[in-house]
Amino acid sequence: MPVKTTSTKKLFPQAKKNVSLAPYTTFGLGGRAEYLLVTRDPQKVVTAIQTAKKNNFPYYLMGGGSNIICNDQSTIKGLVVVYDDRNGSSPVEIQTKGRTITCACCLPLSKLVALSIAKGFAGLESLTDIPGTVGGALVGNAGAYGHAIAETLDSVLIFDGLPARRTSSSAKALRDKTAKQEKTKRWISRPECQFSYRDSIFKRKNYALLSAKFKFNQGDKKDLQKMAASITADRLVKYGHSKSPGSFFKNILVSKVSKKSLALVDQAKIIDGKIPTGYLLATVGAKGMKLGGLKIADYHGNLIINQGGATFRDVTNLVKILKDRVYTKFGIKLEEEVRYMI
Repeated sequence: MPVKTTSTKKLFPQAKKNVSLAPYTTFGLGGRAEYLLVTRDPQKVVTAIQTAKKNNFPYYLMGGGSNIICNDQSTIKGLVVVYDDRNGSSPVEIQTKGRTITCACCLPLSKLVALSIAKGFAGLESLTDIPGTVGGALVGNAGAYGHAIAETLDSVLIFDGLPARRTSSSAKALRDKTAKQEKTKRWISRPECQFSYRDSIFKRKNYALLSAKFKFNQGDKKDLQKMAASITADRLVKYGHSKSPGSFFKNILVSKVSKKSLALVDQAKIIDGKIPTGYLLATVGAKGMKLGGLKIADYHGNLIINQGGATFRDVTNLVKILKDRVYTKFGIKLEEEVRYMI
């Protein structure tokens, strides 16, 4: 059970109490966090997690909230840590050496992509203007136009959340505590991240992603800028400034579809071994659908927009309708790309 409120103030002095999570998600939907800590300091993330675990206090980690659906009718008990440089009032860790960039995982993904393009580094240009943080992008192996962030990743600095033991204030005890803390922070390689389509080990292990190192091939700066500008224009048409988590459902891997279902799909729609879920949803009449405060874009079946006043119940009802329609017509089960925080 969580510790008492009076103790919580001492444990997390910088955390705010009873805060709405809606402003911390691009969907603009959310309940409340019992306690909320927003920081761009990786050490504060580590300290908060260790303190929470040592005191049996529930905790949750968020980045830019671009792929999160919160329940507006619930309060997340415990501490929600938002590791995000959303305000950008002070610089975060960014180091460039050769064709390698190392950055804090709270850095907005868009800033990392822009920096790589400015350096003439190829590999992330397809991810231009995808919202959220570098850490969040790694958790979901974010991607677009046939490419994903995992392709350029070298390694990630993680914190595994092991609790620190209680120690005295002696110099030796302090050194021992620091050494133990450092052991729980370690770099893991790209293979260890177990990346796959919109998936990684980070969806199964309760790691905090602190920093990431990327290695690039040299590209033509002008070509990269031209491609980025084209993607920016395309995303502006698709998403504009609407409240949306981006693509709601994952595209469908052809390798996981039965021959019977595949025969019902227009083969010309298949791209890079995937069936676009937007095509499936458009086929079952999803475009332009409205339910409560939600609307599916007129031009894209996999884009759900919060027009204002949407509720979590609206989301669950609409998702059920869409899943049922696609399964009835194609025999294909849709899987969310977004993650629920309820």
